[in-house]
Amino acid sequence: MRGWRAVAGLVLALVLWAPPAARAAPEPEMDITALVEQVRPSVVGILVSVRSDDPSRPGEDHAAGTGFVYREGVILTNAHVVRDAVEVQILWSDGTVVPVPEVEKNVRWDEAADIGIVRVETRGRPPLPLGDSDALKVGQPVIAIGNPLGFRLGNTVTRGILSGTGRAVGTGLPFLQHDAPINPGNSGGPLLDARGRVIGINSAKVTDIGVEGLSLAIPINLAREVADELLARGKVDRVWLGLALQEDWRGYFGVPNAEGVEIVAIVPDGPAGVAGLQVGDRVIRIDDRPVGTQDDVHAYLLTRRPGDQVTLTVRRQGQVLQSRITLEARDAVREEALAGDARAPGGIWLQLTPSQVREAAEYGEVLAFQGLEAMTFRYAARSGSARAVLYTEFGYIARRVASAYWATGRRPSDAFAQGVAEGIRGQLEVVVEATGPGDGFFSGARVVLRQGDRQVAGTLERAGYAVALDGGSATGQAVFRFPSAGLDPSAPIDILLRLSDGQELRFHYELKELR
Repeated sequence: MRGWRAVAGLVLALVLWAPPAARAAPEPEMDITALVEQVRPSVVGILVSVRSDDPSRPGEDHAAGTGFVYREGVILTNAHVVRDAVEVQILWSDGTVVPVPEVEKNVRWDEAADIGIVRVETRGRPPLPLGDSDALKVGQPVIAIGNPLGFRLGNTVTRGILSGTGRAVGTGLPFLQHDAPINPGNSGGPLLDARGRVIGINSAKVTDIGVEGLSLAIPINLAREVADELLARGKVDRVWLGLALQEDWRGYFGVPNAEGVEIVAIVPDGPAGVAGLQVGDRVIRIDDRPVGTQDDVHAYLLTRRPGDQVTLTVRRQGQVLQSRITLEARDAVREEALAGDARAPGGIWLQLTPSQVREAAEYGEVLAFQGLEAMTFRYAARSGSARAVLYTEFGYIARRVASAYWATGRRPSDAFAQGVAEGIRGQLEVVVEATGPGDGFFSGARVVLRQGDRQVAGTLERAGYAVALDGGSATGQAVFRFPSAGLDPSAPIDILLRLSDGQELRFHYELKELR
């Protein structure tokens, strides 16, 4: 025992007398004037012209922002500064104005991360040094440089502290929060640390009555990753689920809700729409991550790429269901929906006349605001708890146009509507929602369209399922197609569906017009 006490006393003595651990080097005293002189030549103003979306003011709109030299020949800024620009000019600190040649080729952006790049001759201005936004400490001093309210106040310098990190604020982006004053025109400008290294890109501020000192910047580590991909590939492939989520009052205060977030809208032809999810479902997990706010979903999707699969776990009427969803590229939807008329298929006969295709597309734009229910209630039928919606060619085009409008926020092109019409010509589509015994219950189903003595077999186009965790049942959505040639547009139609488990469903439709 005496030996043990002696050893214990020795250890205690060593602990008491051990020299203090070496401390990290403190941030240097900030010499703002020297720092500004060092970085000012590499901070630029950006003047952009975009085509006006206001039909009452045709022509171009103009805006101004900020950027900085990221590497030789490359300016880094926000996507919302240069998005859709038809003309871009760079204003250097010495007053030199340089137009950017071939804007479509030399300007690229990623809306999801709000990062844009501009390729332009940087005339020997040095790239700003980059810091490590993962190593920041709340409370450290920061400096913002930009062009608030335009170039009359160009290269304005403001100072503050880093107030927080990882602020998602409804987008999923892990913003840096600081209190250095910024204003419109600061967008795209650098946020610097005490050594003059870029730690973020100023992007937004929270404005409301009584709100002060809430400025937001995109972390430079994220910006660098996105910028490098834009330089290498010209784009970043972002994914979408095709649904809208809504939080309850807890979400307003940023408090996670254990009951998840509610699906309040689903794009019919989006990934979630074809996977069997429904309005009213509450998303509680995405893969193995709990979902308590919208930000949980948005942040996770930023890490995914087209073709990836994710599992959404939802609560529906007391059941917990899982749905496997294949993610799609939002850009692919945008490119298809907004393609110019030059891509329109030519020489192909359609069941609908060109004027009817345009009419259907215009109706789809209306549905984008009214909701799809404004049309589908007239073409919906029930068989027990199952529901089926029948889409004529006209209704199908309207649905696809509405879906594309929701996906892109813009009016789809005439070429898109014509391509959709070509894809459905001479066919009817029926979308069935039903409950069955586990995943895949639509496989092997037999489906027939009956009109009087005429019977037409249908084909299964696709199916998606939300499966109960106990594996006992599933809710599925299946899409069937039928040839429409020879059908009487004024006679009733029945859809007869026999599932592999023997369940038989019958959907009856009284239609005034089959176009």
